[in-house]
Amino acid sequence: MAARTEGDRGKEETTLVKLRPDQTSDPARDASAQPGTAKQSQGTEETTPVTLRPSQTPDPARDARDATAQPGTAKKRSGPTGSTPEGAKPASKKKKLDFSHMVKKSLQVAVVYKDDPKSEMKEEGKAHIWRQLTQLIDAMPQSSESTGPQFERSGLVQGVFKITCTDQRSLTWLKEAVQRIQPHEGHSFQVMELSQLNRLKSVRVFVPGEISDPKVVLARLAKQNRGLDTSGWRLLNRQEKEHGQLLILGMEDASLEVLRSMGGRAHLELSRVNFVLPDQGQEETS
Repeated sequence: MAARTEGDRGKEETTLVKLRPDQTSDPARDASAQPGTAKQSQGTEETTPVTLRPSQTPDPARDARDATAQPGTAKKRSGPTGSTPEGAKPASKKKKLDFSHMVKKSLQVAVVYKDDPKSEMKEEGKAHIWRQLTQLIDAMPQSSESTGPQFERSGLVQGVFKITCTDQRSLTWLKEAVQRIQPHEGHSFQVMELSQLNRLKSVRVFVPGEISDPKVVLARLAKQNRGLDTSGWRLLNRQEKEHGQLLILGMEDASLEVLRSMGGRAHLELSRVNFVLPDQGQEETS
């Protein structure tokens, strides 16, 4: 039994040697290598990607920090989605310029004949208006707390006496002052915006029979024709004929459309009159 036990033990030792050859005694190997070197080398080969180069390990937080640290990446991500493009800034500036331009245009007016705004004004009429307005300025009391009306320029341009006011206060003064100007050759005066003056369309109508005041004629047209508003019409010219009078009137597009819907014919007094309407593409008179 003792011999059998020793034999079995020898088999176990032999089996262990075969299964773990790296633990067998080798003086040459042990002398050339320090203890633990083989194990460290083996471990290094297996763990090099993780242990020696940790920067390659995926890390979302670190990637985000690295991205913001790069100058090119930071510039591309600086603006949120939907931010205002650079091209929108000039548009905002343009709106301000357009508004300023509109304000300046509203301060450009014309002094015209009240009964005939489109009639050409001569140099004599312009000089009369200039003298009258200057006298009204001279009559104003001098005060250190207030300033009189101010104007940028004035002049006669193609038969229209144009005045550019510096501000709204001066425009208000001009409108009131013009009403106090003495008539010239039977004409009184009024202030009209250039935009209003230029958008009137020229229309001709011959009124037969007894010659009446043009204002009376316009009032009758409004009373005898539903929807025809003549309050904004202006007398541009008047010619007396043998059997009546020819009126040249200035009116806006709204009145033109009403007359076109009536076929250019309107009731007046005890008959009808025919209007000579401009073409659809006629330019605005100035």
